[in-house]
Amino acid sequence: MPTKVNNRKEVTANVADMAAKVTEETKSAVDSLTNMAFTTTEEMKTLLTSNQEAFKEGFQIWQGFTQAYINFVLEATRQTTGQSLAFRESLDKIVADNFKKVQSLSLEERQLAVDATEFWQVQAQAASDYAAKIFTTSSKVMTTTALFSNWAAERVAKMFTTISTN
Repeated sequence: MPTKVNNRKEVTANVADMAAKVTEETKSAVDSLTNMAFTTTEEMKTLLTSNQEAFKEGFQIWQGFTQAYINFVLEATRQTTGQSLAFRESLDKIVADNFKKVQSLSLEERQLAVDATEFWQVQAQAASDYAAKIFTTSSKVMTTTALFSNWAAERVAKMFTTISTN
């Protein structure tokens, strides 16, 4: 229910007091929020700075590792290439020296070398054929022996079976 106002001066003073009080509380709330925002901003700056430093350090470590790995691969490739080149050069020298030696042989010496090579090839083929013959014969003997052993084992088994049943 509405109350009757007797004194308008009192009401105006009360409203003015309330407005001042609300203004003061609003100012206090705004100051508090401003301080909280400032504190949060400072803490976030610190956090972002430390994260940025950690990222920089991690990146520097990764960069160092990558550089070391690249250097390792390049050095290994350089050494491999150098060794391959040296091997090829020594092989070329050996072939050239042997070619010079063959060229320095007279026609008769060359024919003698060809004849000796053909003779050695014939002997090697004969030895190979002989070895194959020996292994084939041995294989046949072993097969025959195995067959005989099986036949003999069957006969002995039958004999013992017959003796034990009688």
